[in-house]
Amino acid sequence: MKSTRQPIFFAASLLVLTMLACALPGQTTASTPAPTFDSARLDTMIAETVTAAIAQTQQAEPTATQAPINTPVPTETPSPTLVVSGSSLTQQSDGTTLFADNEGGYQLNVAPGWLPVRINEQEYYDAYTLEAAADTAVQDALMSIQKMDPNDFRLFIYDLQDGHLQNGFLTNINLIWDRTGTISLENEDGIKELAAILPSSMPNLVVQSSAIATNANDVKTGMILSEMPTKAANGTDITIVQKQVFINLETGVLVITFTTDKALQDATMPFFDTLVESIKLTSE
Repeated sequence: MKSTRQPIFFAASLLVLTMLACALPGQTTASTPAPTFDSARLDTMIAETVTAAIAQTQQAEPTATQAPINTPVPTETPSPTLVVSGSSLTQQSDGTTLFADNEGGYQLNVAPGWLPVRINEQEYYDAYTLEAAADTAVQDALMSIQKMDPNDFRLFIYDLQDGHLQNGFLTNINLIWDRTGTISLENEDGIKELAAILPSSMPNLVVQSSAIATNANDVKTGMILSEMPTKAANGTDITIVQKQVFINLETGVLVITFTTDKALQDATMPFFDTLVESIKLTSE
């Protein structure tokens, strides 16, 4: 792996920011640069991952003109615009799906019951034909990612297990690759600094914990666990739980963001932890 890396830089996407149900405040710029990374630009990258995760769960908010919940709402599947993402999804004999990012140099396993899709790849369009896609929350989640940049947003994963879609909130995981950055994972100083930045990026967010760990495949990870109050698609007040994992790749940083309803945390987080444990670096 390369020994010298450039400071983190992630260009904020106005598309993602405007998909929130309410406007986000401006990003905060640290007055003194951190010794291991550009904290102001990393602030933007973290907010991007959080925003993308929340946006997918708030697209189905009811409006005065929305059809009653028991009335079928016709939808139109987007016209295919296939892209070449430099990655693959392969069904495994144990029921898991192997995601291999050949450009990023890593792979991971997605558990059964979770839907992995890459933006505008064939499985994205196939997802609209699934029985679960009859739910507007699933349709809206898929529609919300269609115009995102697949060079940055490498994979989205949706929890389609029975009983896990509550109040129109769809538990999801997104993978963002910042190709020009790095984060220090040699000790907990870097991840603690990230944890301190995160609340300034997302008002009302409270960091619960942060840590450095090494998974079963000897991949070092940084983790931040946080909570934030919000409203579900039906207007119900809920608390969302987010777990972000940071991994240094051969080139850049991979940020994996898991977002779920706190009421589902015990049922969904073990699946995410298993996914993180399965990550292997393939470029070394």
